[in-house]
Formats: sequence, structure tokens, C-alpha cells
Amino acid sequence: MAVTLGIILGGIFADGVLSGWGRLAETFPAPHDPGGLAVTVREGGLGDPRWYHRVAPLRASVGFDGLALGYPFPFRVGHPPLLIPWGQLRVLDTGLRNEETTVLLSVSRPERARITLRGDLAAVVREWLAPRR
Repeated sequence: MAVTLGIILGGIFADGVLSGWGRLAETFPAPHDPGGLAVTVREGGLGDPRWYHRVAPLRASVGFDGLALGYPFPFRVGHPPLLIPWGQLRVLDTGLRNEETTVLLSVSRPERARITLRGDLAAVVREWLAPRR
């Protein structure tokens, strides 16, 4: 039992390192609960959606400080919470997949990571980052 748990937690930690989540968390740590509109996303994460599929529920919230992302325990191992300011995000692509809004975001310039979100949160983030007229 302990060996199985160790293997699972080790895999989760390795994902955090290999996906770049940990490096991004060093730059954009979440110092507090950002509040705002909180949503649990079924699918979403760092990178291109063709190369990953997360089974862990990504927790995200939209607030005045930026986009906050994190995973609940035990998926938080190797994935500390992030708070990315709005000024560090830009929309690369939007679309529909299975009648759900999708948005692909770029973090920082030069680009440090890509974040894919789906569903209601993707629509809210897309609107938040839309140019104001």
C-alpha cells in the first residue's frame, strides 16, 4: 500500500517538474486566496491540449489580481498554486470543442508556458483579456 501511494505521489510530483508547473510557480506564486469567480475545470493545464490529458480537477479563479490556478490534494504535490497577473497573459487561440469554449493562453513575453482552459472559465478569461474599445 505504501509503495503504491509512493509511486502515485512520485508520478504526480514528476508531472509538476516535467510540465514546468514548478518553474512557473516560482515566478507567479499565489500568496493568498485570490477570491473572485472560482471554477473547477474538468480539463485544463499547462501546454498544448494535444499532448496532455489531466484527470485531476484544475481549480481556477478569476479576480482583479489575475488568473489563479491550482490542484486539490493529492494532486497539489509538485503543483503549488499559481497567480498569474492579467498583464502576463495573452490569448493565442480560441475555439469550440464539443460545444465548449476553449482558450489557449500564453504566459509572459518571451513565452514561459501555455495554458489551455475549457468551458465557462475559458469564456470568462477570453472576455477579460479581450481588447477594450
